[in-house]
Amino acid sequence: MLSLLSQILANGVSPPSAPTSIELTLPEGTGPEALIPLTALLLEYPVAYMLTTAGLESQAILSGVALDVYECIVSHPPLLPKGKANTEIGRGETTLVKFSCPAHLAGSYPDLHPSRMVDKVKARFEERLCRLSLEEVMDVRVKHGVETLDRVAL
Repeated sequence: MLSLLSQILANGVSPPSAPTSIELTLPEGTGPEALIPLTALLLEYPVAYMLTTAGLESQAILSGVALDVYECIVSHPPLLPKGKANTEIGRGETTLVKFSCPAHLAGSYPDLHPSRMVDKVKARFEERLCRLSLEEVMDVRVKHGVETLDRVAL
């Protein structure tokens, strides 16, 4: 799994002129212990959960563990059907990404401190809106909260 992630990281960053489609063929029998962190990497989550086989068998993953939960939201002009204009409708909001990280990790990894995570996620999506020339009509905000759940779905 580590070599697969290393290959993606080494080759995944492409210049803007490169083709935008990537095909990835995984070895037969690739299980959740590899697919879960791979999915996190492909979705650009700042944190990837990595489970052991014993963790996969557990019904209560991260049960009772305080989690820093982040939600990146973009506010935008209302999305209306073509030809329908309504000046009384306010701005719309769309969640771009929502993810969590065990809160205790921030003590050991300063990049996982909530204020730094909020700033990094906000900067990532603001930069993308700027590239699309949408920064004047859309606004990005990142909500942070702490939650403790009976289990986390991966």
